[in-house]
Amino acid sequence: TQSITVSAAGTYTVTVSNAAGCSAVGAITITQDPSINLTSTITNCVCYNSNDGTITLNISGGTSPYQVSWSNGSSNQNLVNLAAGVYTATVTDAAGCSASVNDTVRQPRAPATSIVANGPIVVCSPLTVAFIVTTPNGIAYQWQRNQVNIPGAIQSSYTATQSGSYRCKVTYTCGYRYSNAITATIKTQAATITPSGNVVVCGVNQPVTFHTVQAGTGIGYQWYLN
Repeated sequence: TQSITVSAAGTYTVTVSNAAGCSAVGAITITQDPSINLTSTITNCVCYNSNDGTITLNISGGTSPYQVSWSNGSSNQNLVNLAAGVYTATVTDAAGCSASVNDTVRQPRAPATSIVANGPIVVCSPLTVAFIVTTPNGIAYQWQRNQVNIPGAIQSSYTATQSGSYRCKVTYTCGYRYSNAITATIKTQAATITPSGNVVVCGVNQPVTFHTVQAGTGIGYQWYLN
């Protein structure tokens, strides 16, 4: 046939003859580009949510020079300042052959940060609600009420005297995390008294009766004179 399709490297020879008995010989050599080999050296992130991962891409085989294309848009052979994730490199050599590799940069797990109430969270004033951080390894603390920093509340525990939603920002050697939030309810009951009749009387033995008026139902009473 006048043409053939080949898939192996080597030297191919063809002899062409015409009706007059003349012939000619031609030869062509097909070479195969060496395979591109890709290996990676990965440095994982030191902290949760940090951007200090690196990938060093090692290229061998193929025909230089190489063109590198990363899934994050970089054309550098090596990557730095990486967040955790999967990065794909595609390398194309001078012969147009290409190869790809997927690299995964990992990170430590996020520190679990939580608080608990050390007792009831619904109380009546002057009682308070005590909170404590249950997660170890914190190096600094900042308590918040309704997501606003409480001045001076920088210990691993806090005693709430007001109603609100409380949480703690805990700082670790690798960044910080906010805890869960717990709502404390501290009820205040203002009691008032009203007299039954006149408060100005004649004689020391004429009684005046007083009644308490307050929110809720009292469970104990103590009267005072002066």
